[in-house]
Amino acid sequence: MEGRGAERKPEIKVSIVMPVLNTAAYIRECMESLVHQTLQEIEIICVDACSTDGTREILEEYAAEDARVHVLDDTKGSTGYANNLGMQTARGAYLAIAEPDDFVAQDMYEKLYQAAIENQADVVRADYRIFFGDQENREWIDKAIASKDAYGRAHCPARQQELFQFDMSTWAGIFARELFETGLVCHNETPGAAYQDNGFWFLLMAHAKRLYYLPVSGYRYRMDNPGSSVHNRNRLFAICDEYDFIRKRLEQEGIFECFEDTYVWVKFIRYLSAYYRLDDTFKPAFAGRFAEEMQEHMHRREQKQEAQEGGKDKGREAIGFSKGQQKLLKELLQGGSVFHANRMEEKARFHELAGSDRQLILYGCGSDGIRLLNYSRGVHCLDRIAALCDSNPRLWGSELFGKRVMGPEEAGTCFAGAAYLVASINYGDEIRKMLSERGIRQEDICEVNFC
Repeated sequence: MEGRGAERKPEIKVSIVMPVLNTAAYIRECMESLVHQTLQEIEIICVDACSTDGTREILEEYAAEDARVHVLDDTKGSTGYANNLGMQTARGAYLAIAEPDDFVAQDMYEKLYQAAIENQADVVRADYRIFFGDQENREWIDKAIASKDAYGRAHCPARQQELFQFDMSTWAGIFARELFETGLVCHNETPGAAYQDNGFWFLLMAHAKRLYYLPVSGYRYRMDNPGSSVHNRNRLFAICDEYDFIRKRLEQEGIFECFEDTYVWVKFIRYLSAYYRLDDTFKPAFAGRFAEEMQEHMHRREQKQEAQEGGKDKGREAIGFSKGQQKLLKELLQGGSVFHANRMEEKARFHELAGSDRQLILYGCGSDGIRLLNYSRGVHCLDRIAALCDSNPRLWGSELFGKRVMGPEEAGTCFAGAAYLVASINYGDEIRKMLSERGIRQEDICEVNFC
């Protein structure tokens, strides 16, 4: 029992959980950003999966200097297990996840915690920045966590399922420890570090009562760690295991049907992203599995619609596929080979144009465009793209990957006769139509939804 004069330990407001494995090249920058947070009442729980490159020694060095740093052992070699273990150990009112090759702004957790308390939110999410390169050579891209009208007020995702369309990055916020302690929200403990954040994010969204979007940028996410997200044939269908996990958890609670339409849409988007990231040799097999599962979902949807005679469940809004997504879904329903062949045709057309003497304009500076720019840099043809074009006036005059962003009128004036690469799944048809109306020939417009 503490005596009257005993010093009481400060209440821990935020516990930051970080799974770690062989990231010695990045870990100091990450740890420096955490131990120097303006919010002092934190703890940093590092769960190490037997690092052999000096990472463990660096963590123990920080733990020896700062009592708020704790180092645990991941004995299963599973990022999901490491996160669950860290959260079980955590004592903070709110929990956060960090990745050891990233870092955070010094006031990030203070702002998130204040927003949580002021708005009685069990989840707070904020904007972030992605970056390529190191130190003075870094390129930065700002990423919004949600649409403009979502910020500054509390939401209930189960009642507003359109929120599931927003960014799913689990490290871009904090959440009340109570959500984890119920046992309803957890990570899937599959081997390795493949896609376990998907299940955790979906379950968190399904059970959050008050979700608040904060319009500040705090997290800094690295996009060019050569050791991250390594794919091999043994883990080819890891994301499929993750969505089986989500479905089973929702079915166990008896709430799967409430989220089914949203689940199918999110699954489509994440499978599409997984397909893009695979080596070309693995893509046909994954496309086949992708097609089979989408065919099954669409058949089940048709049966439900017939049973309901066209009616819809009341009290919730399901997510619908955009025109561009419907186009890709239609290809999948024709078979994985059709879907894959079309992606390879788009890829071949891109390389044909990149190998020509034509000036190329990339139209679309969202996530689809960023992926193409990163791909172009990886295959050493980034210099073939003369400029970037986007319909959003707020982007005009800015730069991505050293390329200037301009509006369609300026692009047409400065680069008459150029070929256009359209990188936008959602708005590809509209962009193609707009370019055609401006006199651009259809043969000079190439959709590039292959990466």
